[in-house]
Amino acid sequence: MSRLARLLIRIFFRRVEVESLAALPVDGPTVLVANHINGLVDALLLMAMWPRFPRFLGKSGLFRIPPLWLFLKLAGVIPVYRAKDGESTERNVSSFPTCRRLLAQKAQVALFPEGISHDESVLQPLTMGASRIALGAAIDDGVPGVVVIAVGCSMTPRLGSGSGRGLWSGWGRVRASVGGRSVTGTIRTRPCVT
Repeated sequence: MSRLARLLIRIFFRRVEVESLAALPVDGPTVLVANHINGLVDALLLMAMWPRFPRFLGKSGLFRIPPLWLFLKLAGVIPVYRAKDGESTERNVSSFPTCRRLLAQKAQVALFPEGISHDESVLQPLTMGASRIALGAAIDDGVPGVVVIAVGCSMTPRLGSGSGRGLWSGWGRVRASVGGRSVTGTIRTRPCVT
């Protein structure tokens, strides 16, 4: 899938930049969180450019799109069921444990905590999925050293391409900037004294 993602990303973008890639851990349990500036292209960027193949979470409705379903399955995307989509969140009973199991196997899990794709210049309100996954793995499952990495994605249109959107006009440049990291480390809980 990484090769296919690299090919597709080159179709959409003339220039691809990844800033601070060395900040990504080469191994160990990692939760990758990124802004969601495009429905699928930002996920392709992360799959194409990272040295480790991330397992994404994706809204369950994407699995009902016939041409997309096969790619989601091949990429190992984990469906997330959201109340705002009219889904029962009880179906997530396997989604979050799957992510925690992957982290216990020192894999990389990726998600877009805004929960929506948009083209706004500011972050949208964040959901709690990333923290539930990272802290659940660290506290409930005892997975040591879970790392959370923030990534900012941006795209610029080609000059003279109108809106710059769409396969035919393409985008000029896409950039992923790897930001700070947070390590859960050893988290201890203690009883509340009243």
